[in-house]
Amino acid sequence: MKIKSTLILLILFFQNSFSQTIRDLIFSDVILIKNDNVRIGGNDFLINIIFEITENPIVIYNEDNRIPNNFFFDKKSFLDKQNEIILITPDWKYNQEIIDKQKRTGYHIHGVRQSKIYQINRVSKKIDSLTIREDNPRKPITFNFKKIELKINKVKGFILDNAEFTRTKVPVIEATIEVKGTDKKTFSDQDGKFEIQANEGEILVIKVLFKKAVEILVTDKECYKVDFNSNLFEPLMGGRFGRKYKRQQRKIERSMDRKIKEGFYNCPGE
Repeated sequence: MKIKSTLILLILFFQNSFSQTIRDLIFSDVILIKNDNVRIGGNDFLINIIFEITENPIVIYNEDNRIPNNFFFDKKSFLDKQNEIILITPDWKYNQEIIDKQKRTGYHIHGVRQSKIYQINRVSKKIDSLTIREDNPRKPITFNFKKIELKINKVKGFILDNAEFTRTKVPVIEATIEVKGTDKKTFSDQDGKFEIQANEGEILVIKVLFKKAVEILVTDKECYKVDFNSNLFEPLMGGRFGRKYKRQQRKIERSMDRKIKEGFYNCPGE
C-alpha cells in the first residue's frame, strides 16, 4: 500500500511539474500577441505568429484589445490536438480607470496593473478565471515571454510588357506593387523585378502609368509573373531620335535574350 501511494504521489508530482494553472505565480514560455502581430478583416483575426503544438497548455498573453476574449474560447481557435489554453489579458476596464484617474488628478500611479487569467479546456468546455494584481508584493507574478519568430512571407515577381522594335518582352521599370488594404508598397527595378512581404490570401495590386491595374491573389506560390501584353512604348518620332530609340530597344532585347536563356525570369514550377 505504501509503495502504491508513493508511486501515485510521484505521478502527480511529475504531472504538476509539467503543467501550468491560472494560480501559478510564474508563467513560462508565454506567447505575446501584440497589435503588430494581428490583422483584422471584419470579425476575422489572423494572428501572424507560429504556434507550436505541445502536450502542455499554451500560455498566451494578448495585448491587442481589438480581439475579444471569447475569440479564444471558441473551439476553432485551438490547434489540432491542443486541448488547453491559458489566456492572460490586461484588465482593460480596470487599467483604463487608472489611466483616467491619473489624468484627473495629475498624479502618476506607478506600477498598478491588473490582469485577467483564463484557463480554457476544449474537451470539457470549462473556463476557469482569475483576476490578479501584477504589482501585489505578497504574490508577485512573473511572465517569461517566449521569443517568437513572425511568420513572414516574402513573394517576388517580374513585371513585363511588349515594346516597339523588340522580339522579346521588356521589363517594366518603376511599376507600383501594393498589398491591397495595407500600407505595404514597393516598385519594380530596372529588370522589372520586385519583392514584397505578403501573406497567403492577400491581394497584390500592380499599377503602371496609363494602364489598368492588375490584381493578383497571393497563394502558396513564391513567384508571380505579370505580363501586360500591350505596347507601353509607341514612339511617334523619326529621324535621329527615332534611330537612337530603336538602338536602345534592341540593346534591351539582347540583354533580355541573355537573361531569359540564363533563367533569370523563370518562376519555380513554371
